[in-house]
Amino acid sequence: MSIYIYGIIETNQAEHFGPIGIGGRGDAVTTLHFKDIAAVVSNHPVVEFDRFAENELKELVAAHQLVNETVMKSFGVAPLSFGNIAESEEEVIRMLQHAYIQCKTMLNKVKEKVELVVQAFRNKQDWIQEIANTNEQIIKLKNALDSGSEADNLMARIEIGKGIHQAISSKERAFCDDVLSILRNGSCHFAAGKLHGEDMIFNGSFLVDPQSESAFDQKVDRLGHRYEGQLTFRYIGPLPPYSFANLKLTSSDFELIDAARRILVLPDKATVSEIKSAYRTLACQYHPDKSHDNPEAEEKFRLVTEAHQVLETFCQNYKFSFSEEVVRDTVLIDEA
Repeated sequence: MSIYIYGIIETNQAEHFGPIGIGGRGDAVTTLHFKDIAAVVSNHPVVEFDRFAENELKELVAAHQLVNETVMKSFGVAPLSFGNIAESEEEVIRMLQHAYIQCKTMLNKVKEKVELVVQAFRNKQDWIQEIANTNEQIIKLKNALDSGSEADNLMARIEIGKGIHQAISSKERAFCDDVLSILRNGSCHFAAGKLHGEDMIFNGSFLVDPQSESAFDQKVDRLGHRYEGQLTFRYIGPLPPYSFANLKLTSSDFELIDAARRILVLPDKATVSEIKSAYRTLACQYHPDKSHDNPEAEEKFRLVTEAHQVLETFCQNYKFSFSEEVVRDTVLIDEA
């Protein structure tokens, strides 16, 4: 038997969540601990998930999600993606030890928060018909059809197609910008998801405090009424924050902290105030509200924010020694 890992929670007590382990065998879901964090786990046979049929995989993914949703009722959980397996309990504990700072960072980020997913769909044929009937340039091109040569008509039809495509793209951007601006205000973080099918134009995950969930619900409801006949909305949640807790348990603390230091453009040694100053400067530079013309700004802002969270967590958890030997050997530097 191997150990299947569902997510990470913050606790130093043994926890039991019932016989709901993945695979339907009634395996108990429990915890394995390092310091004040724990992996939520259950026993599982050694398997290769890519050999399962699609319907079997869907059942396993649903069981994985059910465990994290159950855990979420009692704890803030940093969920792992489907399919994380360790060979033994000792390996899980070593992973927690090596990725302790990263786990704490993710837990601090998603603590007492839920993920809410909003998707928006268009009716493409309705949009095409509306644009063809209201866009002045398209109407002009349509009226010119059959009044010229065959070559001229062909070029006009090509221009009509291009014009409709551009108008649809412009309309999509306007809708998406409006939806995002309304929903982002009041959420802690946003993550864009992949679009599925040609009619989906928006797929966003929002990290929200439970206290703000009701207000968020009302915003989604108002959007539905505002764009009735134009867009159809799908609203999913609350969910464990899968889109915001991207854990890699094999990373070492040094690699994680050094990467965060480089993102914030810090030297090998920096004070807490220097870390905060570097973060504020870069966060201001790449904040999405101030960088509309820079398509890379949002990703850079996310990296800067996560790097600051990593270093902030490291500073919070670093245990300073107050022994006489250490204090006498410490040089104090006053900041100007």
